[in-house]
Amino acid sequence: MMAGIRSLRDGDGFFHPLWQGSVEAIMADDERHDAQFDLLVYPDAVFIGFADEGYPFLSLPGEQIRRVFIEKSKVRLDFVRDNGQLINYVLYGTNVKGLGEKIEFIRKRAVKHK
Repeated sequence: MMAGIRSLRDGDGFFHPLWQGSVEAIMADDERHDAQFDLLVYPDAVFIGFADEGYPFLSLPGEQIRRVFIEKSKVRLDFVRDNGQLINYVLYGTNVKGLGEKIEFIRKRAVKHK
């Protein structure tokens, strides 16, 4: 494990999020889901859901994210499922540039450390 990653863990060994915020809607499997989703970008994955419930609507491992497209009010992700199928996710929000940059960061690091 890299020293930089270890420093992101708390005393119990859990990772702290690199970015946290919310998105207004998600397009997944060609269906739009309008809700205020919490979004947490961890060093190895993206949690999308309701943080107070603790269970993700989506959990996207960094090594399965193929491309990140940052646009004015949305971030598009090309994601490869475990069965090899490519799927697109679109995250809608007003301040998503930082989100897109952090997702791209974990994607690049996951590819680099395979």
